[in-house]
Amino acid sequence: MGTDIFTWVEVQKNGEWHFYEEYSELERDYTLSGIFFDVIYTPILPPLFARRGIPKDIASKTLETIGEDINYLWGWSYFTYSELQQKNLDLLPNPQDVSIREYQPVSNTCLKWVGVITSTEAKQLFTLEEIEAINDGKYIKKNNKIYMKILFSYRDYINMHQSWKQFFFEYLPKLASKYDNVRVIVAFES
Repeated sequence: MGTDIFTWVEVQKNGEWHFYEEYSELERDYTLSGIFFDVIYTPILPPLFARRGIPKDIASKTLETIGEDINYLWGWSYFTYSELQQKNLDLLPNPQDVSIREYQPVSNTCLKWVGVITSTEAKQLFTLEEIEAINDGKYIKKNNKIYMKILFSYRDYINMHQSWKQFFFEYLPKLASKYDNVRVIVAFES
């Protein structure tokens, strides 16, 4: 079972919002849905635009396009391009909030991801000094395995997914250059 994202784009001209298009190119991604809109899972970065609902001044054509879907979609939120530009997309999570990852060396230059270490397992496997070292960005090698934390920013997560990268770093800036502002409205379907 998955959760699909539905996206509508509006543009602002002379202080009024107008429907532009229903954008259907964003791929389903639980991490990005979490860090942007606080849906699907508990994000490790603060959600940027968590469940803000439907904008009060939504364009009538946008509502018409949404139609009956308004009754069964959930997790409604929105953001404007100008709000997005004010966010620090390079913010990294607190290392304390990130799980330790376990890797198996495959060669001198390649690691195979094995899994995630729970906090209970970490207390049994590592000394307090080793946990502090991992939280400081170092790696620990034990029993022919490597343990570390990998910290990704909002921008890193976006860049890992071509459809989101194209939307945020190409589509929105290009559209924003032609109008006073751009607004993205999202909702989800289970």
